[in-house]
Amino acid sequence: MDVSVFDRLDTPVLMFDRQGQLVFANAAAVSHIPVEWATCRWPDVYDRLPDRYSYRIHSATETEERPAIVLECLPPQDPVLAAENRRLQGQLEELERLMHETSDELFVSDHEGRVVWVTDRVETLYNLSPRDIIGKTVFELEANRLFYPSVTAIVLRERKRTTILQTAYDGRRIAVTGTPVFDDDGRLVRVISTGIDVRELVGLMPTAAPTEQQGTKARQRGTTAVEPERRFEAGDGARSFVATSVCMHTLLQKLERAAKTDATVLLLGETGVGKNRLAEAVHDWSDRRSGPLIEVNCATIPETLFDSELFGYAKGAFTGANREGKRGKVDAANGGTLFLNEVGELPLGVQAKLLDFLQSHTYTPVGGVYPIAVDLRVVCATNRDLTQMVRQGTFRADLYYRLNVISLRIPPLRERLDDIAPLATYLVSVVSRRHNLGPMSLAPDALASLSAHTWPGNVRELENVLERACLYSDQDQGVLRAVDITPFVEPAESLDAESVVFASQGLQLNSQSRERLPGHSGAIVPRQMQLAAALEQVEREAYELAIQTCRSTYEVAAQLGVSQATAVRRLKKFGLQVR
Repeated sequence: MDVSVFDRLDTPVLMFDRQGQLVFANAAAVSHIPVEWATCRWPDVYDRLPDRYSYRIHSATETEERPAIVLECLPPQDPVLAAENRRLQGQLEELERLMHETSDELFVSDHEGRVVWVTDRVETLYNLSPRDIIGKTVFELEANRLFYPSVTAIVLRERKRTTILQTAYDGRRIAVTGTPVFDDDGRLVRVISTGIDVRELVGLMPTAAPTEQQGTKARQRGTTAVEPERRFEAGDGARSFVATSVCMHTLLQKLERAAKTDATVLLLGETGVGKNRLAEAVHDWSDRRSGPLIEVNCATIPETLFDSELFGYAKGAFTGANREGKRGKVDAANGGTLFLNEVGELPLGVQAKLLDFLQSHTYTPVGGVYPIAVDLRVVCATNRDLTQMVRQGTFRADLYYRLNVISLRIPPLRERLDDIAPLATYLVSVVSRRHNLGPMSLAPDALASLSAHTWPGNVRELENVLERACLYSDQDQGVLRAVDITPFVEPAESLDAESVVFASQGLQLNSQSRERLPGHSGAIVPRQMQLAAALEQVEREAYELAIQTCRSTYEVAAQLGVSQATAVRRLKKFGLQVR
């Protein structure tokens, strides 16, 4: 064995055979330990070792080229250096405490995008502990929609400082800045990203006081102030909407412009999309907001009573009439807005009378003699296809053209998936306050499950499902998960139970993953099976598949896109164990 390299060390190194005979001493040992090296044995050395050193003994199997014992003499630690090390360690601990106390989110990732350090703030922002995030790549977190898009991924690609607006799993917006860190050779070794909830960012701006005043106004009007970055507001803030999708923001901008005019607005859309609320918004955003908003549900008024309901009647107009006469809806809406809801349900005979009124803005009460002029604005809404009804002859073409001045189609919820998470979060807060349930929130898997549904009943159905889930769930936890919600979601023809489960876990189901699921051929579950049982069956099979390839519950959680705690609970429920 070549031991000449040890002569270059400043610390003593001694080697002995198994009989204790010295076989090697480097130059530092010869100069620092006063013994006769030619005949030196281990007993001659151990009581003469200098006190200023500390010693480590390494034993090995003796061969011709390898000694039995190697004595490594470690130099004493410099007191000044030791004090400096302690000082630096204290500074490091203080710096970590300060970073954890900051109100900002802080991610540190390596050159592959793997998270190596985060502040405790992520637990508040993402409802996950730091240990659930550290070790995962930002690409995994982005794929599971914990946040989207990932600023770290962008910085790794573009190698420059970048600021974006991220969307968190529950729809909140977070302003995030990613900064690359390079070594001396120009290699990107770290990405540091800092983020702050836009709600807090708005609160730091000079407009904080006016915002607080607007919140007071909203409370006086009986509305609920929620996160400004997820709400579309117009006018003086009397009416606002939870909307993040591009299509809804475009619609609301058009509606705001239309509200400033007196033109007739026709709102088209499926049941439950919020036509009533948008009609109210037209009134609140208009110059007529100080006047009345009167709704007429055209589907509930019999044809024989339409005249009297809409235009009222004079005293003594017919037998049994009120002796003082009756004021109609049109007169009540004078100076404000008349909202004709379900206008597509009007019988043909009534449509002619309505057309006469819309053309002249005058009406004659039943039994009256002289026409009365009114100053009002008309807003209509229907879930019917009026153009098809015109072709079929069930709706007058001239009335349609009179109503169709500003026509706006409200997209169904399935066409604006970006709105589901913020809407659900807002609705849960409303429901929990309505029923005095205490603060409630939605877990990421619950939001993914909601986004996987087609919502044929739109916002009305979403609110109904969330209200039932809130009332039936374990309210002590304060968190709704996918298993709390899915029993109340009606199955849709276009969405089978397997897709719901995989979507709730943040996964995309492809043909290969379908084939790998045991026991499945063709139809995933019988259609007559209850949804909750079908979901549980498919979820169990997903966990059975995962434990075949995973060696720990952490790997199971990573593969299925859930937290490790959730994986442990579900495996225990299904009686499964990781091999």
